[in-house]
Amino acid sequence: MFKEKNFTWKKFFRKYSQVKAGFYILFTAHIFLLISFTLNIYLKNYREVSFLSLVSLGLGGSLLIGIAYLLFLKKFYAFLPWVRSLFPFRLCIYCAFSSLIWNSYGQNNSSINDLITYYLLFLFLSIVVFSLLPQIRQSSFWKMGDLLLINLILTAVFCEIILVQYAKHSYSPFLWDPSSVESTLRIYRQPPGHSHYGFYLNSQGYYDSEFFPSSTSDYVITLLGDSFAYGIVPYKFNFVTVAEKKLQENRPKNFSRVAIHNFGIPAIGMPEYVYLLEKEVLAYSPNLVVLCVFVGNDFVLNSPKLVHRDFSNWWIYRLPKRLSISYQQKKKNSNQVQVAISPPRTHNGSQEHPTFTREKFLEIENDRLVFCQINNPAVENNYRGFFKVLDHIHWLAKERLLLVILPDEYQVNDQLYQTLLEKKQASDYYREYPQKKIKEYCLENKLPFLDLLPALRKAEKEGRTYHLQDTHFNSRGNRVVGEQIAQYIQKKYFSSLKE
Repeated sequence: MFKEKNFTWKKFFRKYSQVKAGFYILFTAHIFLLISFTLNIYLKNYREVSFLSLVSLGLGGSLLIGIAYLLFLKKFYAFLPWVRSLFPFRLCIYCAFSSLIWNSYGQNNSSINDLITYYLLFLFLSIVVFSLLPQIRQSSFWKMGDLLLINLILTAVFCEIILVQYAKHSYSPFLWDPSSVESTLRIYRQPPGHSHYGFYLNSQGYYDSEFFPSSTSDYVITLLGDSFAYGIVPYKFNFVTVAEKKLQENRPKNFSRVAIHNFGIPAIGMPEYVYLLEKEVLAYSPNLVVLCVFVGNDFVLNSPKLVHRDFSNWWIYRLPKRLSISYQQKKKNSNQVQVAISPPRTHNGSQEHPTFTREKFLEIENDRLVFCQINNPAVENNYRGFFKVLDHIHWLAKERLLLVILPDEYQVNDQLYQTLLEKKQASDYYREYPQKKIKEYCLENKLPFLDLLPALRKAEKEGRTYHLQDTHFNSRGNRVVGEQIAQYIQKKYFSSLKE
């Protein structure tokens, strides 16, 4: 009684052979999608599963059961207006793209579960609407919109594939992938011969004279760091240069040369240090490897890998946005950048202009203060990731590694610290918490370390050690840091060398 008159599967598949394979693949794929979604929910703690996910699971399951019911009872003629064309496939594409965009603006850290939830809901609602109102598909407005929409989506996907491939080999900051170490180094390493405060970078693109490998008569120190090592001061004021000069003045007699090779690159962190250590630093056979860790941001490892389930990670979305931001910043801050690198910030602190506005500077420091927050699971997770990378660096450099801890300004400037705590619960923060965590690790793993916080606090009482509203050392801060590093190396390493 459920069968259509004179209906046979053989007759149907002979007539619709072009549609048969595609439709069943589509139907089977949705069955597997629903099964994996169900297992994912089952394996998770039910408290972590949203009510919306459970609802979409029920609706999606009901939808597939309904289609299977018609299939098995040979009521398939009810689906002929749908199956004759590629509309079911286009509808799935529309629902997938809609859920992708909706998922991007729904919440932070959205998961694949959320994406599937929205997809099932969109698919269920679409099928209900087109089943109850079949005349929609016959309207000229829908036909035009259908054609336009599918072409826009296919164009977007095609452009995205091209941009993804191009970004892998691009040196453009507009196509920088923050989750890629190679991409980060390509963007932030300056080209050889680039002038920085009138000093020309060496042939490897570093803010230093030409490097040379260590020999029996040389004592070569390699230093890994970020913008602090690269320096926001002229070459002779940079703490690496200051330390090198001090060590050369007090070098052991059995060494003809002492040098610190500065591998500092702006805006890099722990993953990039590992890459540089493996690919470049160890090739110079250094006697000592100095790793400068800045407590303000080195606990933040690379951004998570860009996943395309979030539309805001698509290059066709990110590229226009970056171009717009770059244009606005260039137009707004062109004069400010020139002031920031002017000579007065080096020679006369009283004439120094701030790099950031007061509001922006406090925003930056406030974000970094989170690493002083105790009993914060997210912060502790950052520390665990940091120490995991440090384990690998220690294994690579072995006993040659020296860790230098660079403090943030709020740890040195008492007034700034009090300002940051004004709207916070002071008992939730421990100002030296980053140093405490690093020291505990170093003592446990027998890793030599130098904490620069005491020396900089002492120097801060007599005058500023950081640039004005900038977060980097000024020339005075660089001098203090360079002298401390040289003094530590002389005492711990040079004193043990035979004269």
